[in-house]
Amino acid sequence: MVDNARTTGPALEAHYRFLLWLIPAVERFPRSQKFLLGDRIQAAALDVLEALIEATYTRGRKGHTRGGND
Repeated sequence: MVDNARTTGPALEAHYRFLLWLIPAVERFPRSQKFLLGDRIQAAALDVLEALIEATYTRGRKGHTRGGND
């Protein structure tokens, strides 16, 4: 396995690896929970990934990880 943390940053790489575990785990949720709780968990995790990508690849990084209120 290649360590991409040097080019993308350790937080982005760690969260990506977390998503590789999370999405199959959510698929194993009971049907009654998969579509409500599972969808919300996946959406929140993907929102975090999007924020990490923006913070990693944007020159003005200040404020991206704090919700942009700075």
